[in-house]
Amino acid sequence: MMKCKFLILFMMAAVASYAAQIKDVRFSCERGCHMAFSFASDKDLPTFFQKYDAATKKFTVGFSETSFALGEGDFNIDGNSKFVKNMKVFKETFRGTNFLKIEMEVGAAITSDKNDISLDKANFLVKFKGKGGRDWTLSKLYAARKKEADKAAEKQTVLDKKAAAKAAKEEKLRLAAEKKAAEKAAKEEKLRLAAEKKAAEKAALEEKKRLAAEKKAAEKQALLDKKAAEKAAKEEEKRIAEEQKRLEKAI
Repeated sequence: MMKCKFLILFMMAAVASYAAQIKDVRFSCERGCHMAFSFASDKDLPTFFQKYDAATKKFTVGFSETSFALGEGDFNIDGNSKFVKNMKVFKETFRGTNFLKIEMEVGAAITSDKNDISLDKANFLVKFKGKGGRDWTLSKLYAARKKEADKAAEKQTVLDKKAAAKAAKEEKLRLAAEKKAAEKAAKEEKLRLAAEKKAAEKAALEEKKRLAAEKKAAEKQALLDKKAAEKAAKEEEKRIAEEQKRLEKAI
């Protein structure tokens, strides 16, 4: 009965304003295991609900018109924890009201949404019946993992730069090799064309010489044939003259 009365008062306090912000989330088992949602102010706190889904082993809390200082997204806590393993923070509208929902994958120690709640100044506490959990503060986990992520990103950036430099060097060598090969091919093509031209010029010269030699031989043969014809004609003329002379003497 006291629990319900407190929840109603807590909800009524939200009517005045819708500017609540959760700065951080802490889990502690020092004096009973509980989760503390630290608000920026204990004034004008929002409405709240809690829900447990036994099928998915998920425990969800919601705050109306509330923002989260660490931003929305997934937050890994402890995969081996019997309380909270990870958290997903997101916003969702229900019946015209915006809710900040924190959906948690939980272990065997959380099995109900009938958990006691209380308020310690600006810290809203959800109390669990289990015990023996490891204490944590989300902002510290977030900062440590962000540092690890930044370190990994920095390392990856260095590796990427080295890989890019290596690739650039290899590309430069490849282009230089291609240029050298192209220059060699161009030189060989130039030499081939020069050799072809020289061979063509030599063949043309030899053809010219052959034609000149054939012409000269033809002219020489023609001269010999002319002389032979003239000699034969002269000898025929002499033969005819001698034949004529014999005929005249015989008469």
